[in-house]
Amino acid sequence: MYDVTNILDICQLEADKHKESKCGSMVETASGCLQPLLLCLRNPLFTHKIGSRIKELNQQLEDIHKEVDKYMFNIGLGSNPEPRNLTAAELSSSRTSSKFDKRHGLRIIIENAGGDHGGKHNKSTLTETLINNLSTGRFLLVMDDVWSHDAWNHVLSVPVRNASKKLPGSRVHVTTRSAHLPQQMQAPLHQHRVRPLENDDAWSLLKKQLQPNQVAVIDQLKTIAMEIIENCDGLLVAIKMIGGLLSTRYPSEEIIRDVVTQMWISEGFIQALDGSSTISQEYEFEEMATESYRELIKRNLIQPTKEYSLTGYGCTMHDVVRTFAEYVAREEPLVVIGREQAATGGVGGGGIHVRRLSVEQTVSVVEWGILQRRESHRTLIINSRVNFDLPGFLLGSFSCLRVLYIWSANSDTLVPSLSKLKHLRYLHLEDTDISRLPDDIHKMKFLLYINLLGCKKLGHLPSKIIKLVHLRSLDTSSSNIGVVPKAFGGLTNLRLFYGFPVQMDMDASGSSGCSLQELAPPSQLRIESLHSSVEFKSLRYLWLQNLPCWTHLPDGLCCLPSLEMLTIIDAPAIKRIGPQFQASSSMAAGGSTASTSAPFPKLRQLYLDGLCEWEEWDWNDCEEHRDMETTIAMPCLRELYLYELSNLTHVENFPSVVDLDVFDCPELKRISGLPMLQKIRIVHCTKLEVLEGVPALDSLELEDPTMDTLPEYLRDVSPRYLELICNKKLHASSLTPGSSEWNKISHIKKHNIVCIRD
Repeated sequence: MYDVTNILDICQLEADKHKESKCGSMVETASGCLQPLLLCLRNPLFTHKIGSRIKELNQQLEDIHKEVDKYMFNIGLGSNPEPRNLTAAELSSSRTSSKFDKRHGLRIIIENAGGDHGGKHNKSTLTETLINNLSTGRFLLVMDDVWSHDAWNHVLSVPVRNASKKLPGSRVHVTTRSAHLPQQMQAPLHQHRVRPLENDDAWSLLKKQLQPNQVAVIDQLKTIAMEIIENCDGLLVAIKMIGGLLSTRYPSEEIIRDVVTQMWISEGFIQALDGSSTISQEYEFEEMATESYRELIKRNLIQPTKEYSLTGYGCTMHDVVRTFAEYVAREEPLVVIGREQAATGGVGGGGIHVRRLSVEQTVSVVEWGILQRRESHRTLIINSRVNFDLPGFLLGSFSCLRVLYIWSANSDTLVPSLSKLKHLRYLHLEDTDISRLPDDIHKMKFLLYINLLGCKKLGHLPSKIIKLVHLRSLDTSSSNIGVVPKAFGGLTNLRLFYGFPVQMDMDASGSSGCSLQELAPPSQLRIESLHSSVEFKSLRYLWLQNLPCWTHLPDGLCCLPSLEMLTIIDAPAIKRIGPQFQASSSMAAGGSTASTSAPFPKLRQLYLDGLCEWEEWDWNDCEEHRDMETTIAMPCLRELYLYELSNLTHVENFPSVVDLDVFDCPELKRISGLPMLQKIRIVHCTKLEVLEGVPALDSLELEDPTMDTLPEYLRDVSPRYLELICNKKLHASSLTPGSSEWNKISHIKKHNIVCIRD
């Protein structure tokens, strides 16, 4: 089926060539594969070539079906067969294969006792033989890891007891994890319960299983390792097993949600509701992939780190779960950690069908030669400083790649061969020395995700990047890209763009690149121009940072129809946010009547940080815009975060906000008019006097070590839960029933009052 998807990709590319030659421009095809196949039939040479590959696949499928019939496998291709109920005879038979074989067991014990059973099969004869063998002296019988009493009660009890009567002093030692076994064995036993290892002892035992060069690394991950140890419940065998597994791994924390979900999409693992894997604007594949990621968390197959305990953005995988996942994947993945694994070609008898290759350390020329022989790779992950200047290294040999992830490697020499990866969907070159992308990047027509985070030598993007019509995400954060090619707004499928370089010259007429005016200029936006072209109508997340010259926010942001999250950081010159910021399209364009469309129609999270001169938010309150009150701005806003806003005095009238976080706003005096608010966190807001109009409030967190008394507004709110973080003096008085401070919060049922040392 992997080969089938390769053929479909090739057909799509051939169809695109036909359209370009006919129409002179790239036209995006409809979803599905029928149209590309029909277009490809017009090229006889291509038809012959692709037809031969399809015949080969059909022959493989036919051979598989022959094997199925030969071995009577019922694989149910194309459907899920109904589960078959076992008959009573089959059920009885299956149970009898799991019971203790009495005669075989007796013969083995006789042999270990130094006797000779003479090949006899009669149970009575074998029992008598065992009694005679055991009666020659004292004996110690060890029954290890016993789960059933059958072997003792029905086979060993009689001969052991009879033999021990002749010469007292013999013993039977039984180990078990079953608490009920001693009673079931119907014998007077002295029970010794082995206590689980203490955490420190377990930690020492775990490290003894590791290689010397791994101990330093595992010490850095002690927090995670201790969580694994706790899951072992102090069991010696479990800890040794985990240690053995870790000794074959390179300890690492990193499972990042956005990375793995984008890889899933690129590999075709995420299917649309109609069963199609075609990436189009109609389907939000990221949401579907994220939901699958959350499902893994719910099933405890991956576990959020403490840093991301709430969002689950970063997770770890228990090594036992990872071992099981490796078993399920069988020979498809190969992780190259040492030369031995690279030289043998991986697991599964040579790794003929390895689809995913991860290189964790530098490999030699010979090893690269071995790895490059497999043209079936769909994912290549390089997490080490691999030298790509090696003679004979050809990225083009991995021609079927869907995913290429390179971190911290010298990869600039790879640029000329990147465009040969025609199937590639995911390109991740983080912290590399790459200085450019290929000029013919448009040949990589299936690219969905490009990550260039931390590529300091990268100074520009190729002009033909605007032809990547399927591109959904671009991250150029911490790179040195100065301009974005013109007409970048034509990438209508773009969902995420990190690191958009804002040009200081707001007059884009003489600029060779795409200015912020195409998105929403900070000075003179005309909404008509915004709506007369595609621009960033699919943009969902926008992060604006380091804006020292902005005196007000872009008026046109409110007209981005898909915007869900807006973050603005460090804009020190902004003093006032006027009604134009949340104005509907007709009003911002100078219209005389209110628009029926709500400003910021899908915005659900707003984060403002470092607007140190901001004093006022005029919320639809100017006389000339009174009629705009018929349309509620930000109707979906759920989360509002206000950080280090030095001059902000009030936060009022946000009808849909559920979560409010105000941090270090020293002039803030009033919070009111938030009818849906459920959770609020107030940190270092020393002048806050009024908190009202919050009838749905459920949780309140107040933190300020400089407070000498609790604020009076606590009397006016009734949250279910209060968390108070204060100094030692206020901590003591707040916990004293009948005190003036206690009376301010006594009506709140649940408290958690924490003392910060002065």
